[in-house]
Amino acid sequence: MSVAIQRGLAPIAAARGVGIATVAVAWALNRPAVSAIVVGASHPQQTRANAEIADFKLDPDEVELAFDDLALDPNGRGRAGR
Repeated sequence: MSVAIQRGLAPIAAARGVGIATVAVAWALNRPAVSAIVVGASHPQQTRANAEIADFKLDPDEVELAFDDLALDPNGRGRAGR
């Protein structure tokens, strides 16, 4: 994940009390072209966190906020003219 994307997701993660990875996976799961995401874990805590991602949902305003400063549309593509 790029540093720019991490910066875009960090405020949402902080406001919702979750990690940036949780927000990133939730965003990816909401993309129409994504049918599945494979996540891994090195520690039991990561496995529990990964399981909790299924219940985490972003609202449209959060998605827009995350990508506004990145000059990306909510699908992660560049916005024309920016």
